[in-house]
Amino acid sequence: GIIPFGLAENKIGIDVLFPQLEAIASRPDERHFYNYSKMTGEDSFRLSLKKFLEHEFHPLHELDVNTLFVTNGVTAILENLAFALAQPGEYFMVVRPYYYRLYLDFFERAGVKILPVDQPLPSETADNRYALDVSALERAMKQASSEGKVVRAINITNPSNPTGDVYTAEELKELLDFAHRYKLHVIANELYGLSMFDPKVNFTSVLSLPMPDPERVHFLWGFSKDFGLSGLRISTIYTRSPGVARFCRQTGIYLRPTGIGQSRVQPIIDDLENIDSRIFPELRRKIAARRQSVKEAIEECGGRVHPSPATIFRWIDLSSFLLSPDWEGEHQLFLRIFSAGVHLVEGSSLGHSVPGWFRMITALEDEVHAEGMKRLVAVLKSIRLEKEEHQQQQQ
Repeated sequence: GIIPFGLAENKIGIDVLFPQLEAIASRPDERHFYNYSKMTGEDSFRLSLKKFLEHEFHPLHELDVNTLFVTNGVTAILENLAFALAQPGEYFMVVRPYYYRLYLDFFERAGVKILPVDQPLPSETADNRYALDVSALERAMKQASSEGKVVRAINITNPSNPTGDVYTAEELKELLDFAHRYKLHVIANELYGLSMFDPKVNFTSVLSLPMPDPERVHFLWGFSKDFGLSGLRISTIYTRSPGVARFCRQTGIYLRPTGIGQSRVQPIIDDLENIDSRIFPELRRKIAARRQSVKEAIEECGGRVHPSPATIFRWIDLSSFLLSPDWEGEHQLFLRIFSAGVHLVEGSSLGHSVPGWFRMITALEDEVHAEGMKRLVAVLKSIRLEKEEHQQQQQ
């Protein structure tokens, strides 16, 4: 009975894609799909994926299909990179706020720790955005070195999970230069790169930029978020590092995608005209409308919604509903909302520096979303009424 506004899953995508997926599934399957698939991905699918990524992410150089690997999820890739790039007890740098599972993805089995780095708040930037401040990374790197910490990589999620903001091309160039100076690997998770909803904001893929150290840049993407096909478990890593490519081949047995899953997706990405003219416009229209309705509902209750241009969630400020302006107050609000049957992700678990912020998914099924909003709005209105009554009693 809990509405999963905390689970980053795009349930709207299947509404758009299901008729085409059904038609694809009705075709006769090739017999070899029922055997072990290739550990690096099926050859024909990798070629299709190469063309699709080049079409959508505009790489500066043609992608080498031999170092484009298909896997069974970006989470598995993140963990695999922790094994590949660092030893237990070493560090990957992440920028705050960050996807809460990064700690688990890197540390749970590989033993690699995260080094969170504070970034400017939107109120401290000219464009009201969670920007990427490379000078803060410099300071954190020097501090880590002075403490004897070994940092091997920096992970960025662009567009950001949880804020939905997008890094500029200039910020990404500065990041690549910073990583080159310190010989750091860059893990560029662009899982939400095609979920853009503001035509005035441009998304820049790291693939489209000149790289001073291309062998230390690793691009990640998958079909779970932008297409809403999380159940098929199809994702990819593109690397120009011979060592990482060798590691991916040797560990592919643990990340092997299904042949049937690839066969279901391949006809979709082969039809680039349909993607450009129907699939993505329809997906973006539906999710943009949902994002706008959430914004209006939260603001009507007295909350704030960060004006992010991307992703399938909203970054909402409910600090005005806190009983105390601290992390305990945030957690008590989380519990109050959860007791009403709604799950949001607390900002404290995402490394945010200000209490009262929550990540909320805006791409659930229509009826589930409607019920969740009904419950959430009722809780917020109840708290607001209680606060107003308390203030009147104090007067």
